[in-house]
Amino acid sequence: MKPINQVFLKLIKAYFHNETVTIQNINIDEIYELALKHNLVPIIYESLRKNTQYPIPAQFMQTSISQIVGQQQRTEQFLSIYQKLLDANIKPLVLKGLVCRELYPQSDYRISSDEDIWIQPQDFEQCYQIFIDNQYNCTNKQLLNNDDFLQTVQTINFSNNILTIEVHINPFGTQSDIRQQMNTFFDNVFSSAITMNVKNQTVLTLDHTYHYLFLIIHLYKHFISAGVGIRQVLDILIYYQHYQNDIDKTIISNVLNTLNINQLYTAIMIIGQHYLGFQYLPTQKITQDIDTLTENLIENGCFGTHDLSQRYSSFCTIIASRKTNSTLLKIILRMFFPRFIDLSSHYPMLQKKPQLYLWFALKRIFNLIKKMLTGKLNPIKVVSLGKKRTKILKDYDVYK
Repeated sequence: MKPINQVFLKLIKAYFHNETVTIQNINIDEIYELALKHNLVPIIYESLRKNTQYPIPAQFMQTSISQIVGQQQRTEQFLSIYQKLLDANIKPLVLKGLVCRELYPQSDYRISSDEDIWIQPQDFEQCYQIFIDNQYNCTNKQLLNNDDFLQTVQTINFSNNILTIEVHINPFGTQSDIRQQMNTFFDNVFSSAITMNVKNQTVLTLDHTYHYLFLIIHLYKHFISAGVGIRQVLDILIYYQHYQNDIDKTIISNVLNTLNINQLYTAIMIIGQHYLGFQYLPTQKITQDIDTLTENLIENGCFGTHDLSQRYSSFCTIIASRKTNSTLLKIILRMFFPRFIDLSSHYPMLQKKPQLYLWFALKRIFNLIKKMLTGKLNPIKVVSLGKKRTKILKDYDVYK
């Protein structure tokens, strides 16, 4: 493993377990870039502050403080609008960020650019009006033009000048069989919802088994798309650490086997044990080299969206999931001419006027070529990144 990645993991481990580590020959600038890439600046800064004699650039501290203050403001904004939803007798389930944040040693150090809630389709109209009445703008309003959007849309997003809230309706999307299957594992979560206290306010969320399952499948969803990073691994590890006695491990195991991700899950937990200091006794052994997976998680960044080539590498893994070879030609063809369902998610007018497919595909091609000419998008890098992640998925028997 690259020395810089080893230092990065040591700093994360030191933060979560209040350890002192000796770090030599550290490149602070590279650590800063990794921390930015993974949304871990406050955590890494805190660990560096305690564990190194090297001078830490002022930018590191300033970014850390700025992100912490920003997170505090977003949490306050979220709890305010969430209470208004509860007052209207809507019962949204809070997902991921806010729930996981409460488990971190310092909650505001776990940075999220948005918050996630899950509502039932029949509550959407009222929910929409509450956001609009409270000065939130719907940022993907074009999706509402589809007559069946409540059956197909993944999220409708609302933003003010401080916070973005993703309102999930079909939380894993519906654009493929695997995405639809992911949703089915959570059919009854509203009836089994639990409450938790966040800053003296009650919020509703999934019960511990299904929230843990949600975190795992959420990681898997991003890994087979543009990639996923260390922060999502940390959420899974810290959630398990706190709630392992409340998690029905039989349910988890059955779903992991259904999705063929039991080996990938085991590897993630072993990474947590080996590199991040979380105690976990794996129920099965794996023969794969976890360093390859660990390096990839660090390379991906938080959600694999830190550059365009990384983002478009998802075409490789998507093609591979259909058991076909992801050659450079196939990747470029898929980038230029995506499936109708994928193109219409960006251009909802296609749902009503499918004859315009070629027009919107040509518009997309023009935009992609412009990105290639300006150096923002590199097709060779797209294939290289995608094939690397595809090989990992095959090595862990996710793609058989």
